[in-house]
Amino acid sequence: MAGGNRLELDVTIAGRDDLRYTPAGIPALSLTLNHASVQPEAGGQRKVELELAAVAFGPTAEALARLPAGTALRCEG
Repeated sequence: MAGGNRLELDVTIAGRDDLRYTPAGIPALSLTLNHASVQPEAGGQRKVELELAAVAFGPTAEALARLPAGTALRCEG
């Protein structure tokens, strides 16, 4: 989609549920992700911290299910 919104964050896995499957048999994984950075704002620096709920499906969910809490990732969407 031209001009669509995009998000890219460096995060760490704060927690994750067990891998589950949708009624159609697609792997699904719920995760909690943490991000912390310093961003420029109005000529100064602003510390940004957030906790984000995320859901992955398919092969991505299967790969993330093998990673321990604390693993650093770059997420895009």
